[in-house]
Amino acid sequence: MNADTMFLKYYFQYYEKIYHYLYFRLHEDKSLAEDLTSETFLKAFEKFNTYDQDRSFGSWIYAIARNCLIDYVRKHPLDQEVSLPDEKEQPINSDNKTWTRTDQLLTRTTLLQGVFTLPENLQELIMLKYFNDYTNKEIEDLLNINPNTLRVQLHRATKMLQSCIPPNLLGLLLLFFIL
Repeated sequence: MNADTMFLKYYFQYYEKIYHYLYFRLHEDKSLAEDLTSETFLKAFEKFNTYDQDRSFGSWIYAIARNCLIDYVRKHPLDQEVSLPDEKEQPINSDNKTWTRTDQLLTRTTLLQGVFTLPENLQELIMLKYFNDYTNKEIEDLLNINPNTLRVQLHRATKMLQSCIPPNLLGLLLLFFIL
C-alpha cells in the first residue's frame, strides 16, 4: 500500500475522533473544530513521511491535533461559555421517559460545564476517555504517563465532577459521554 492510500485510510479512521476531541475542547464551536481538524490532517499529511510505523497512528495524529489546539489557544484565548445549539424541540424517548431536545441539551450543557471546571489536564483525560473512546493504554502512550497515574487522575476527575454537578445529573454523565 502506498503512502497516500495509507494516509487516506487513517484519515477516514481518525477524522471523527479528532474532530470530536477538538469540538469539545473548543466548547462546542463547530466551525473552529472543523478548521483545526483540517489543519491537523493537513500538517499530518505534510509530515506523513516522518511518521514512525512502529508508533500508533492515533497517538501521532492526536499529538498533532493537541499541538494545533495549543497553538490556537495561545493566539486566541478561548471563551469559557458553553452555548446551546439552536434546535427545534423534539421529544426523545429514553427508558420509557420522554425528554425534549431542550431538556437533553440543558442536561448535557450542565455536565460539560462541570467538565470545564476541572483543571486542563483532567479535562483532557475525561475527553479522551469518554468523548473520544481512547483506551487507557492509548491515553498512557499519548500523554506519556504510567497506568497508575492515569487511574489516579481519572478517579480524581470523577470525584471533582461529583462535587460540582448536581446529584440528579451525575448519573447521566456516562450516558452523555458514551452517546
